[in-house]
Amino acid sequence: MIRNNKLYQHLSKEAQKVAEHICDIYHNDDVCIGDLLGALTTADIPDSDSLTIEDWHYVYMTLMSHIEGDHFFRSINDDEPQDYENEK
Repeated sequence: MIRNNKLYQHLSKEAQKVAEHICDIYHNDDVCIGDLLGALTTADIPDSDSLTIEDWHYVYMTLMSHIEGDHFFRSINDDEPQDYENEK
């Protein structure tokens, strides 16, 4: 369940709804998540007009973490990479 994902907990309410909607489409379709994300437009997703580029970035990270098991890291000023899920 996507609601148990650590990154999901940090999304805005609007971004959570979008992530849930995309996850529902994914689970009811026979296509990989990358192809699905590449094919969707904001017209396909209710209440997505208010999301910023940053919101969309976090929605992507949440979906890829939940569905593919991806881990995201960041490094600031060449410091050691930090696991994004453990950081927040």
